[in-house]
Amino acid sequence: MYEQIRNYAMTLLDSGELVTAPAVITQLLRMQQVLSGHLKTDDGEMVYFPSKRMEALAEIMEEHDGKAIIWSRFRYDIQQITAMLNKGFGDGCAAAYYGDTPDEERNNIVRNFQNPNHPLRFFVGNPATAGYGLTLTEANLCVYYANDFNLETRIQSEDRAHRIGQKNNVTYVDLVTAGTIDEKIVESLRAKIEIGAKVLGEEARNWLNLKPQKELC
Repeated sequence: MYEQIRNYAMTLLDSGELVTAPAVITQLLRMQQVLSGHLKTDDGEMVYFPSKRMEALAEIMEEHDGKAIIWSRFRYDIQQITAMLNKGFGDGCAAAYYGDTPDEERNNIVRNFQNPNHPLRFFVGNPATAGYGLTLTEANLCVYYANDFNLETRIQSEDRAHRIGQKNNVTYVDLVTAGTIDEKIVESLRAKIEIGAKVLGEEARNWLNLKPQKELC
């Protein structure tokens, strides 16, 4: 499926027609969904794929001592991550903070997460929803499960753990599938470059020419 979407995007670029950054980013978004193990079709159907990303996240959390923030731009990821953590590390240890989370629950999640004695260890959020304004300084680990393409969202989400009250060093981890657009997205975000300005012309071809290493998908 990743290859099908990649080939379609290349055909789009080679057609000779005017191609906008949003059109290319739409295809990159679909490729990114596949890397997370799912894809929402044009008909609204959710299709699922095997992925080692969830296993990698579980291994990271097993080795981590303390509270952590896990960011993903996809609703499905947030739901699955929260369920996996609660099942593997104890019911109530993880909470989801995204568009579907009621306002009254949001306040409780932040308060409980900031309480060092509360069993809520994992804050699983959408950076577009939770990446602004919140104080999450009890976390000393931030994992980006699926990055947002928005540079401002990335910067703001990083700052949730870097506010007044943070007493520890914070480790940031990006989950990346080798040989895919994951590498280019993280590279651009780390260089503080707007992705929308890069995904046109030859730069887009370079991104789409990457091919995943099957054993790492």
